[in-house]
This record gives sequence, structure tokens and C-alpha cells, in this order.
Amino acid sequence: MQLETQPFDASTTIDHGSDIAEVHFVGGHLEVVVASSSIGEGRFKGLRITFPKASGFRMLDEGDLARYWASPGFRPGHHVLSVVSGGWRAEESTLQGFARNEGDEWLIVTGNRCLSVVSSNAPQVLQGEFDDAA
Repeated sequence: MQLETQPFDASTTIDHGSDIAEVHFVGGHLEVVVASSSIGEGRFKGLRITFPKASGFRMLDEGDLARYWASPGFRPGHHVLSVVSGGWRAEESTLQGFARNEGDEWLIVTGNRCLSVVSSNAPQVLQGEFDDAA
């Protein structure tokens, strides 16, 4: 099954240096910070993406998802995509031999790592400037 996605956030240029800067998961609440571009002095522009009720997530290097990028249903130019079909959940359903349909699937895309998320709620996306955690 090929990946099919729909944009969720505003169109942007995905910088090759962009990355997942932080991931916090507590009690089903998932918060992800994407560093989209450096603004110097230990700060960066990016997104804080919050899933109030996430039931699962996986983070992989973008190179491990090469079949996603080659899929005609992949919509480039967005950090947050809704996965309509063919994503991580479909892969797991095929491997396990049965489909689980709780929640929707989301894909957070950067130039380095990417995060697949299953959540019963759409994410909240906030653009801003953030301090480097390092």
C-alpha cells in the first residue's frame, strides 16, 4: 500500500538541517518540538506540536522512510501531515494480520528525523522561537 497524506500545517521549505529537537511523552500527552531553522545565540525557529491523546509514536531517520518520499501520495513542503493510508499503522496491521483503527495517524517531517504518531485528537501546532536544549 502506498503512502497517501494530506497537509495539516502551512506550506514551507523543509530545510535539510531541520530536525526533531525534543520529544516529551507523559500519560498519553505527546509534545514534539521541531527545529526548522537556527537563528543563532542558542535559539531556533520551529514548531511545538502537541497531541493531547497519543496512543503511540515512532521516530526514524528520514532515510529509513525513503519509500514514503517516493510515494506519489506524499505531499512535500509541510512539517505536519495527516496520513490517509499506507503509513506506519498500515504496516503494523499487515505484519500482525489484523487492522487496528483507533485514532488517526500523523507524520511529522524534518530534514533529519521524522515522527509517526497515532492519536485520537488532531495535533495543536504553534510556530515560534525556542531555546536550544543542549
